Amino acid sequence: MSKTYRCVIDEKEDPVVAWKRLEHVRPNSRARVIGLTDDFFSCRINPQEEIGIYAAQIQRIVDLLKDAGKLVSEWYQSFQLIRFLPPEFSGIAQYIYR
Repeated sequence: MSKTYRCVIDEKEDPVVAWKRLEHVRPNSRARVIGLTDDFFSCRINPQEEIGIYAAQIQRIVDLLKDAGKLVSEWYQSFQLIRFLPPEFSGIAQYIYR
């Protein structure tokens, strides 16, 4: 469990009560998963930012989806990373696609 959510259940001794509390804080609802999936496929690199920042955004969304019980394959992660690279990387992207 991430450190972000530990503070929510620190004072709870009963694990059942702790999990019920977490369900309200971090819902794994279908709507949340769909929203995160949309965020993943809509994520684009900002021309003023470095590729590392873009990769970190993708990884954050992948981690949130994983926490919600939905894994994103490495193939989709890789595709999303190279999909919106700036034009100066088009040669590299075409090479990867082959």
